Amino acid sequence: MGRVGRLRVFRTPDGSVRDAEVLGGNPILAESAQKSVMQWKFSPASSETAVELSVTFDPHSDSGG
Repeated sequence: MGRVGRLRVFRTPDGSVRDAEVLGGNPILAESAQKSVMQWKFSPASSETAVELSVTFDPHSDSGG
């Protein structure tokens, strides 16, 4: 399993992603992870929050697809 990298995700109170900033990792894979995270939807919250997360890429994983 390879580690893509770390992202800082800014989510709005309605749960949508306002921005995702790459903090490190493989530039090509991190860019793809950033684009994917921009489409995520979180649970609603009372205010905008920033979360840091690690995204991994495992080409040998069975994703069930």
